[in-house]
Amino acid sequence: MMAQDNFELILTKIIDKEGRKTMARCEMCGKSIGFFDKKANIAGGKVICENCVGIAGYSLNPAVGGNDISELLYLSADQIKANIVQDKAIAERMKRTNSRIGNFAMFDEEEKIAILASKYSVMMHPHNYSVLRYDQITECELIENGNTLDSGGLSGAVVGGLLFGATGAIIGSSAKKTTQTCENLMIKVTIANANIPAIYIEFINRTVGRNTPFYQESTLQAQDVMSKLKLIIEENRSRKADQRLQAALTAQAEGLKLERRAEPHMLQTKDPVEEIRKYKGLMDEGIISPAEFEEKKRMLLAM
Repeated sequence: MMAQDNFELILTKIIDKEGRKTMARCEMCGKSIGFFDKKANIAGGKVICENCVGIAGYSLNPAVGGNDISELLYLSADQIKANIVQDKAIAERMKRTNSRIGNFAMFDEEEKIAILASKYSVMMHPHNYSVLRYDQITECELIENGNTLDSGGLSGAVVGGLLFGATGAIIGSSAKKTTQTCENLMIKVTIANANIPAIYIEFINRTVGRNTPFYQESTLQAQDVMSKLKLIIEENRSRKADQRLQAALTAQAEGLKLERRAEPHMLQTKDPVEEIRKYKGLMDEGIISPAEFEEKKRMLLAM
Protein backbone atom coordinates (compact mmCIF):
# COMPACT_ATOMS: atom_id res chain seq x y z
CA MET A 1 0.00 0.00 0.00
CA MET A 2 1.51 3.34 -1.02
CA ALA A 3 1.28 6.68 0.81
CA GLN A 4 -1.65 7.85 -1.32
CA ASP A 5 -3.62 4.72 -0.44
CA ASN A 6 -3.01 5.36 3.24
CA PHE A 7 -4.08 9.00 2.84
CA GLU A 8 -7.35 8.00 1.15
CA LEU A 9 -8.01 5.50 3.94
CA ILE A 10 -7.69 8.30 6.48
CA LEU A 11 -10.21 10.48 4.61
CA THR A 12 -12.70 7.62 4.78
CA LYS A 13 -12.18 7.04 8.50
CA ILE A 14 -12.74 10.65 9.57
CA ILE A 15 -16.19 10.85 7.98
CA ASP A 16 -18.80 9.35 10.28
CA LYS A 17 -21.79 7.20 9.31
CA GLU A 18 -23.99 10.28 8.96
CA GLY A 19 -21.61 11.74 6.41
CA ARG A 20 -20.40 14.44 8.78
CA LYS A 21 -16.73 15.43 8.96
CA THR A 22 -15.03 14.73 12.29
CA MET A 23 -11.81 16.17 13.76
CA ALA A 24 -8.89 13.71 14.06
CA ARG A 25 -6.16 13.99 16.68
CA CYS A 26 -2.53 12.91 16.34
CA GLU A 27 -1.88 9.89 18.55
CA MET A 28 1.76 10.93 18.93
CA CYS A 29 1.72 14.63 19.79
CA GLY A 30 -1.99 15.22 20.48
CA LYS A 31 -2.29 17.91 17.82
CA SER A 32 -5.69 18.38 16.19
CA ILE A 33 -5.66 17.42 12.53
CA GLY A 34 -7.90 19.21 10.06
CA PHE A 35 -9.86 17.38 7.41
CA PHE A 36 -7.52 18.49 4.63
CA ASP A 37 -4.32 18.15 6.68
CA LYS A 38 -2.00 15.36 5.63
CA LYS A 39 -1.86 12.45 8.04
CA ALA A 40 -1.19 8.72 8.18
CA ASN A 41 -3.08 5.83 9.68
CA ILE A 42 -1.47 3.64 12.36
CA ALA A 43 -2.57 0.48 14.19
CA GLY A 44 -5.94 0.52 15.88
CA GLY A 45 -7.45 3.02 13.44
CA LYS A 46 -5.50 5.91 15.01
CA VAL A 47 -3.80 8.67 13.04
CA ILE A 48 -0.62 10.72 13.32
CA CYS A 49 0.10 14.12 11.80
CA GLU A 50 2.46 14.78 8.91
CA ASN A 51 5.14 16.18 11.25
CA CYS A 52 5.16 13.02 13.39
CA VAL A 53 5.25 10.92 10.22
CA GLY A 54 8.50 12.68 9.29
CA ILE A 55 9.96 12.33 12.79
CA ALA A 56 9.28 8.58 12.58
CA GLY A 57 11.30 8.41 9.36
CA TYR A 58 8.48 8.14 6.83
CA SER A 59 7.08 10.40 4.13
CA LEU A 60 3.62 10.84 2.66
CA ASN A 61 5.31 11.60 -0.68
CA PRO A 62 5.98 8.30 -2.55
CA ALA A 63 8.74 9.99 -4.59
CA VAL A 64 10.85 10.41 -1.47
CA GLY A 65 11.26 6.66 -1.01
CA GLY A 66 12.57 5.10 2.16
CA ASN A 67 10.23 3.32 4.52
CA ASP A 68 6.91 2.13 3.11
CA ILE A 69 4.24 4.30 4.73
CA SER A 70 1.95 1.27 4.94
CA GLU A 71 4.25 -0.12 7.67
CA LEU A 72 2.62 2.38 10.03
CA LEU A 73 -0.69 0.53 9.71
CA TYR A 74 0.81 -2.27 11.84
CA LEU A 75 2.56 -0.08 14.43
CA SER A 76 1.06 1.42 17.57
CA ALA A 77 2.03 4.86 18.84
CA ASP A 78 4.21 3.22 21.53
CA GLN A 79 6.02 1.12 18.94
CA ILE A 80 6.62 4.18 16.77
CA LYS A 81 7.99 6.07 19.78
CA ALA A 82 10.34 3.16 20.56
CA ASN A 83 11.58 3.26 16.96
CA ILE A 84 12.22 7.00 17.29
CA VAL A 85 14.37 6.38 20.39
CA GLN A 86 16.36 3.81 18.39
CA ASP A 87 16.67 6.28 15.50
CA LYS A 88 18.13 8.86 17.89
CA ALA A 89 20.77 6.35 18.96
CA ILE A 90 21.66 5.76 15.29
CA ALA A 91 21.84 9.54 14.75
CA GLU A 92 24.36 9.79 17.60
CA ARG A 93 26.37 6.99 15.98
CA MET A 94 26.35 8.92 12.71
CA LYS A 95 27.97 11.91 14.42
CA ARG A 96 30.90 9.74 15.52
CA THR A 97 31.72 8.44 12.04
CA ASN A 98 34.94 9.74 10.50
CA SER A 99 34.45 8.81 6.84
CA ARG A 100 31.50 8.57 4.50
CA ILE A 101 30.61 7.79 0.89
CA GLY A 102 27.73 9.99 -0.19
CA ASN A 103 24.61 9.23 1.83
CA PHE A 104 25.10 5.51 1.30
CA ALA A 105 27.74 4.51 3.84
CA MET A 106 29.43 5.94 6.93
CA PHE A 107 32.28 4.38 8.89
CA ASP A 108 33.65 4.70 12.41
CA GLU A 109 37.22 3.40 12.24
CA GLU A 110 37.80 3.64 15.98
CA GLU A 111 34.82 1.52 17.04
CA LYS A 112 34.80 -0.52 13.80
CA ILE A 113 31.19 0.34 12.98
CA ALA A 114 29.58 0.69 9.53
CA ILE A 115 26.31 2.57 9.03
CA LEU A 116 24.78 1.57 5.69
CA ALA A 117 21.74 2.90 3.85
CA SER A 118 19.42 -0.12 3.86
CA LYS A 119 16.49 1.67 2.18
CA TYR A 120 16.55 3.86 -0.92
CA SER A 121 15.45 7.36 0.01
CA VAL A 122 16.27 11.01 -0.56
CA MET A 123 15.69 11.40 3.21
CA MET A 124 18.91 11.04 5.20
CA HIS A 125 16.94 9.77 8.19
CA PRO A 126 18.41 7.29 10.71
CA HIS A 127 15.41 5.00 10.14
CA ASN A 128 16.76 4.30 6.65
CA TYR A 129 20.12 3.00 7.92
CA SER A 130 21.47 -0.19 9.46
CA VAL A 131 24.30 -0.19 12.01
CA LEU A 132 26.77 -3.09 11.70
CA ARG A 133 29.96 -4.10 13.44
CA TYR A 134 32.79 -4.72 10.99
CA ASP A 135 33.05 -8.35 12.11
CA GLN A 136 29.41 -8.92 11.11
CA ILE A 137 30.13 -8.19 7.43
CA THR A 138 30.95 -11.45 5.63
CA GLU A 139 30.27 -10.83 1.92
CA CYS A 140 29.43 -8.04 -0.52
CA GLU A 141 28.12 -8.21 -4.07
CA LEU A 142 27.57 -5.43 -6.60
CA ILE A 143 24.50 -6.17 -8.74
CA GLU A 144 23.17 -4.32 -11.78
CA ASN A 145 19.92 -5.43 -13.41
CA GLY A 146 20.26 -8.82 -11.73
CA ASN A 147 23.86 -9.40 -12.91
CA THR A 148 26.74 -9.71 -10.46
CA LEU A 149 29.48 -7.26 -11.43
CA ASP A 150 31.82 -7.60 -8.47
CA SER A 151 31.93 -9.55 -5.23
CA GLY A 152 34.08 -10.31 -2.24
CA GLY A 153 33.67 -12.45 0.84
CA LEU A 154 35.25 -14.53 3.57
CA SER A 155 34.45 -17.75 1.73
CA GLY A 156 36.13 -17.07 -1.61
CA ALA A 157 38.27 -14.91 -3.84
CA VAL A 158 37.27 -11.48 -5.02
CA VAL A 159 35.90 -11.15 -8.53
CA GLY A 160 38.04 -8.90 -10.73
CA GLY A 161 38.02 -5.11 -10.53
CA LEU A 162 35.66 -2.80 -12.38
CA LEU A 163 36.27 -0.55 -15.33
CA PHE A 164 34.22 2.02 -17.17
CA GLY A 165 33.29 1.27 -20.78
CA ALA A 166 33.06 3.74 -23.62
CA THR A 167 29.58 4.87 -22.56
CA GLY A 168 30.45 5.07 -18.88
CA ALA A 169 28.90 1.70 -18.03
CA ILE A 170 30.54 -0.59 -15.52
CA ILE A 171 32.19 -3.62 -17.05
CA GLY A 172 32.21 -6.57 -14.66
CA SER A 173 33.57 -10.10 -14.79
CA SER A 174 30.19 -11.81 -15.17
CA ALA A 175 27.84 -9.07 -16.34
CA LYS A 176 26.35 -9.06 -19.82
CA LYS A 177 25.27 -5.65 -21.07
CA THR A 178 22.60 -5.80 -23.75
CA THR A 179 20.94 -2.41 -23.24
CA GLN A 180 22.05 1.14 -22.63
CA THR A 181 19.84 1.59 -19.57
CA CYS A 182 20.08 0.63 -15.94
CA GLU A 183 16.97 -0.23 -13.92
CA ASN A 184 18.63 -1.15 -10.65
CA LEU A 185 22.09 -0.88 -9.13
CA MET A 186 22.65 -2.21 -5.62
CA ILE A 187 25.12 -3.79 -3.24
CA LYS A 188 24.04 -6.88 -1.35
CA VAL A 189 25.79 -7.03 2.02
CA THR A 190 25.66 -10.45 3.69
CA ILE A 191 25.95 -10.26 7.46
CA ALA A 192 26.35 -12.73 10.32
CA ASN A 193 22.82 -12.30 11.64
CA ALA A 194 20.26 -15.11 11.50
CA ASN A 195 17.32 -12.71 11.71
CA ILE A 196 18.56 -10.29 9.03
CA PRO A 197 21.05 -12.23 6.86
CA ALA A 198 21.51 -9.46 4.27
CA ILE A 199 20.83 -5.82 3.57
CA TYR A 200 20.74 -4.04 0.21
CA ILE A 201 22.24 -0.64 -0.53
CA GLU A 202 20.36 0.77 -3.53
CA PHE A 203 22.12 3.36 -5.67
CA ILE A 204 19.66 3.33 -8.59
CA ASN A 205 16.07 2.07 -8.48
CA ARG A 206 14.61 3.55 -11.66
CA THR A 207 15.45 3.39 -15.35
CA VAL A 208 18.35 5.68 -16.28
CA GLY A 209 20.69 5.84 -19.24
CA ARG A 210 24.18 4.48 -18.76
CA ASN A 211 25.66 7.55 -20.41
CA THR A 212 24.04 9.95 -17.93
CA PRO A 213 25.99 11.80 -15.21
CA PHE A 214 23.63 10.34 -12.59
CA TYR A 215 24.51 6.78 -13.61
CA GLN A 216 28.24 7.48 -13.69
CA GLU A 217 28.19 9.21 -10.29
CA SER A 218 26.13 6.36 -8.80
CA THR A 219 28.49 3.70 -10.15
CA LEU A 220 31.52 5.54 -8.80
CA GLN A 221 29.93 5.70 -5.36
CA ALA A 222 28.99 2.02 -5.59
CA GLN A 223 32.61 1.13 -6.43
CA ASP A 224 33.87 3.19 -3.50
CA VAL A 225 31.50 1.42 -1.11
CA MET A 226 32.50 -1.98 -2.55
CA SER A 227 36.20 -1.17 -2.11
CA LYS A 228 35.67 -0.23 1.52
CA LEU A 229 33.54 -3.30 2.26
CA LYS A 230 36.13 -5.60 0.66
CA LEU A 231 38.86 -4.03 2.82
CA ILE A 232 36.72 -4.68 5.91
CA ILE A 233 36.12 -8.29 4.83
CA GLU A 234 39.84 -8.79 4.20
CA GLU A 235 40.60 -7.42 7.67
CA ASN A 236 38.04 -9.86 9.09
CA ARG A 237 39.69 -12.71 7.21
CA SER A 238 43.17 -11.76 8.48
CA ARG A 239 41.91 -11.40 12.03
CA LYS A 240 40.19 -14.80 11.92
CA ALA A 241 43.37 -16.37 10.53
CA ASP A 242 45.39 -14.79 13.36
CA GLN A 243 42.87 -16.07 15.89
CA ARG A 244 43.08 -19.60 14.46
CA LEU A 245 46.89 -19.46 14.53
CA GLN A 246 46.90 -18.20 18.10
CA ALA A 247 44.46 -20.94 19.12
CA ALA A 248 46.68 -23.57 17.49
CA LEU A 249 49.80 -22.24 19.21
CA THR A 250 47.99 -22.14 22.55
CA ALA A 251 46.79 -25.73 22.09
CA GLN A 252 50.32 -26.81 21.16
CA ALA A 253 51.77 -25.10 24.22
CA GLU A 254 49.18 -26.72 26.46
CA GLY A 255 50.00 -30.10 24.91
CA LEU A 256 53.70 -29.66 25.68
CA LYS A 257 52.88 -28.75 29.27
CA LEU A 258 50.85 -31.92 29.66
CA GLU A 259 53.66 -34.00 28.18
CA ARG A 260 56.18 -32.48 30.59
CA ARG A 261 53.90 -33.10 33.53
CA ALA A 262 53.39 -36.72 32.46
CA GLU A 263 57.12 -37.44 31.86
CA PRO A 264 58.20 -37.81 35.55
CA HIS A 265 55.22 -40.06 36.18
CA MET A 266 56.19 -42.25 33.23
CA LEU A 267 59.76 -42.48 34.50
CA GLN A 268 58.60 -43.43 37.99
CA THR A 269 56.98 -46.60 36.66
CA LYS A 270 60.39 -47.95 35.51
CA ASP A 271 63.29 -49.40 37.51
CA PRO A 272 65.97 -46.66 37.78
CA VAL A 273 68.83 -49.18 37.83
CA GLU A 274 67.65 -50.86 34.65
CA GLU A 275 67.19 -47.46 33.00
CA ILE A 276 70.76 -46.43 33.96
CA ARG A 277 72.12 -49.65 32.48
CA LYS A 278 70.18 -48.98 29.27
CA TYR A 279 71.57 -45.45 28.96
CA LYS A 280 75.09 -46.74 29.81
CA GLY A 281 74.80 -49.14 26.88
CA LEU A 282 73.71 -46.27 24.62
CA MET A 283 76.72 -44.24 25.74
CA ASP A 284 79.09 -47.17 25.13
CA GLU A 285 77.70 -47.52 21.61
CA GLY A 286 78.27 -43.80 21.02
CA ILE A 287 74.58 -43.08 20.55
CA ILE A 288 74.50 -40.57 23.41
CA SER A 289 77.35 -38.53 24.85
CA PRO A 290 78.82 -39.01 28.35
CA ALA A 291 77.26 -35.71 29.36
CA GLU A 292 73.82 -36.87 28.25
CA PHE A 293 74.30 -40.15 30.12
CA GLU A 294 75.26 -38.31 33.31
CA GLU A 295 72.20 -36.07 33.01
CA LYS A 296 69.89 -39.08 32.60
CA LYS A 297 71.57 -40.89 35.49
CA ARG A 298 71.18 -37.84 37.70
CA MET A 299 67.45 -37.61 36.89
CA LEU A 300 66.89 -41.33 37.54
CA LEU A 301 68.77 -41.35 40.86
CA ALA A 302 66.83 -38.28 42.01
CA MET A 303 63.49 -40.07 41.61
